[in-house]
Amino acid sequence: MRIHVQLGFLLRDSVVYGLAGALNRMVKLVLVPIVAKTQTTEVYGVFDSLNVYVYVAAILAILGLNSAVVIVATADGSVPSAESLRPAASRCFRIVLGVGIGLALLICLGASFWSSWLLGSARFTSVVRWAGASVPFSAVLLYSLGMLQWTYRKFWYVTVALLTASTTIALTYAAARLGHGLTGFFVAHLVGQAVGAFLGLYAARQVIRPTRVSTDLRRLLTVGLPFGVIGVAATLVPSIDRLFLVRFHSLTEAGIYGLGQKIASLSVLMLAGFQAAWAPFAFARRSDPQKERLFGTILLVVASAVALLAVLLAIAAPTIARIAATDEFVASTTYVGPLALSVGLTVIFAVVSIGSVMEGRSLHNLTAYVLGLAITLAANLVLAAVSAPAIGIAWANCLGQLSAVAVMAVLAHKAHPIAYPYAKVGIVLIGGVAAVAMIGTHVLQMSPLGRVLAALGAVVVAIAWCWLSALSAGERALILRRLCPWPAK
Repeated sequence: MRIHVQLGFLLRDSVVYGLAGALNRMVKLVLVPIVAKTQTTEVYGVFDSLNVYVYVAAILAILGLNSAVVIVATADGSVPSAESLRPAASRCFRIVLGVGIGLALLICLGASFWSSWLLGSARFTSVVRWAGASVPFSAVLLYSLGMLQWTYRKFWYVTVALLTASTTIALTYAAARLGHGLTGFFVAHLVGQAVGAFLGLYAARQVIRPTRVSTDLRRLLTVGLPFGVIGVAATLVPSIDRLFLVRFHSLTEAGIYGLGQKIASLSVLMLAGFQAAWAPFAFARRSDPQKERLFGTILLVVASAVALLAVLLAIAAPTIARIAATDEFVASTTYVGPLALSVGLTVIFAVVSIGSVMEGRSLHNLTAYVLGLAITLAANLVLAAVSAPAIGIAWANCLGQLSAVAVMAVLAHKAHPIAYPYAKVGIVLIGGVAAVAMIGTHVLQMSPLGRVLAALGAVVVAIAWCWLSALSAGERALILRRLCPWPAK
């Protein structure tokens, strides 16, 4: 089957898988103008940073058991179902709930310490308590969504996610209108997560319910803990920047940076579907004789899409910032380019890691993420030592993600060799870095017409590059014949 036909299959799968994720992420982004338009940049910095920390705590509470359930339950070759998953799922649920409550107590009892250490001031102690109280609900929500995903209950998966987000948005809007500030926002978050947790448990009641059959706890933890560490490391690599922003800059800068990251995350709306579709697509073509050419073409197209989206978001950032927030947040424009590249690199990571995934080498992912986190930390410490401007933190984030991709590429190639066109991908990424660096410096001085022309130019260059570098001459000719079926002379 020709490469462009295979790419068409992948594109259709990406659209189908991406709809639910894109809708959910789009709803969550609605929170940005609700908070940013009614609060100062400092308050938004606290709101954004605490949300990141609470999410990390929820991921930690799960301990990777949402993945361990299906691996342990299907070790005998059985197909995932409510019946086969129930013994492991029920036991893991009790562990997740217990760890979540423990973390919540740890956060709430030490709220003054966490406020001072994470936010640079003890002023936010009560807010930290409300945020910490939501951790068990967030953990249960994420765990129940995992069970719905493994049992193919897509309707309930989407319904629970959207109702959770909608409840949070409605209550956050009410808190903003009534002037309840940060406390009101995190009460809204707590209630929204609680609603989602109970809905998730109801939807997954056939999987998460008491059973007399027990599953070996040691086996569950042995399988789950590496996934838990991977989940925490993968969350920390793009999130550790908040700590350095607060400690070495200010909450105001953290708020401006946070909006820049939200703008950068818009690229996820277009890339999330591909991430969900990629692994099933790759496994289905594991024995395809054209696998290397196909996978190499996909990596090149994805890298080009990542660079293009980063450039387009960097160009549009001033307009988006003014629409989503206030003029105080326009400075977030400088952060959008490198952060958008950082978001895109997680998708490239998913492509290059497929060799290790196929061979079941989960420790490769862990190694890559931990090294990426270490490089991010080291770069931020160096930047702090030389009193570098905050933009350096965004580039350190990008460097950490790029390092994780590079390490993963080496490890995956050893496990399952695939000759990816890394030289061409390198050219694309270098071009993207140069473009977003230049745009971030000059975009505020560009006229609206200049931004439109720059965006159109970037699209034309990306299409031309993919056309010439990703497709063979025969494939280009075939596509042209299908697009322009001129009558034969």
